[in-house]
Amino acid sequence: MSALAEYEATFDTSTKVWMVFCVLRDGRWHCRQCEYAHVGSTQIAGGSGIQGLQRGTASRPGLEIESGDHLCVTCGQTTRQDRWQGNSHNLLKSRACERCYKTGNRGEPFGIRFYYAGDGKWATAQDDPAGCVGCGWYDFDAWRSALNRTLRTGTP
Repeated sequence: MSALAEYEATFDTSTKVWMVFCVLRDGRWHCRQCEYAHVGSTQIAGGSGIQGLQRGTASRPGLEIESGDHLCVTCGQTTRQDRWQGNSHNLLKSRACERCYKTGNRGEPFGIRFYYAGDGKWATAQDDPAGCVGCGWYDFDAWRSALNRTLRTGTP
């Protein structure tokens, strides 16, 4: 099963958030006035639409959705539009954290075995988020900065 199919399986297909996702999943810009009539609401930016997708749920990571004003080729007007930027980072992170939680072995972002604190083992109780500190999936900016510093200087 593809990552997209796995992600789609987390939705209740009878919901408005699913209908909005079906529009956005192609990654193209979509006009709020023209392309969501099947949703049955003109308020697709709220919690059961765009914001709901961005926020995610306990079982589904949030999506990165960009919004902007663009010319709509359907209605010929400059309208508010949205596009899904892809959820690969969120989905990869979610899967890495799930594996870590199950096995006690920390993730390796993009196959790079580097931790800015600790090592490859989640050394704390599973309900203690302090065990995540040092993993690239926990704080990507801190991880990247520490990795670049290590590459430049040879020391962590």
